[in-house]
Amino acid sequence: MDIHDDEGLLGSIEKSFIENRYIVRDKDQEPCFELSSSIVWARSFNIENMSREEVGVIEKKWPDNINRLVKSDNFFGMKIDHQLSVEYKKILLGAIILIDFIHFN
Repeated sequence: MDIHDDEGLLGSIEKSFIENRYIVRDKDQEPCFELSSSIVWARSFNIENMSREEVGVIEKKWPDNINRLVKSDNFFGMKIDHQLSVEYKKILLGAIILIDFIHFN
């Protein structure tokens, strides 16, 4: 999936066919992050840079039982290194949308 803003291509996200793993690429198609989760229970995805340092996490927030009966909202949280560029943050926001679509809808 390509991520664009008003100025053009920001980057892309591609999913591994076998694992719950995504490669995030910048606008030059260079890998910049890897998102990975358990194959069995994909409710959180660790965000690692290409040096294998954890720079954040994307988590699905499940509603409590009462709210689940009333509404079917999906909530996601993302904790990331505040020093990441705005472009990387935009690409990772696109990753949340992709993960929601593939794993929870």
